Parts: sequence; C-alpha cells; structure tokens
Amino acid sequence: MDERRISVWQYRVDISAPDGEWRFMEMFDHDEDPKLTVEHATLTSPTKEGYWIYSRSYDCELDCE
Repeated sequence: MDERRISVWQYRVDISAPDGEWRFMEMFDHDEDPKLTVEHATLTSPTKEGYWIYSRSYDCELDCE
C-alpha cells in the first residue's frame, strides 16, 4: 500500500509451487474504496483419498484514511 494505491497479493499452493508462493493479483486506487473477500485456506496432509482443504472467508473493507 502506498499513498495512491493498494496492491493485492495472494499466497497460492499448487502443482507448480507445492510449497506455496506469493502472486500479484491486482491493484486498486484508494478512490475506488475496494471491498474484498479474504479467504484463509489450510491444506491437510495427503491421505489415500487425497487432500482436504479447510477454508474461511472474511469480507473486508479497506479504509486507508
């Protein structure tokens, strides 16, 4: 975040980055008053059925004044 813009990054775990990595998603001007949903996900250890993903979502308003 700077005086004019808010940068949104996402931490992703996928086949190309199994340990996870931060990826830039988009940028907003402060004037746009962005409202975002933040999702927190937890991967479980693999089993014979595969992976389970537990997630929670949070609705957020970014008031940067």
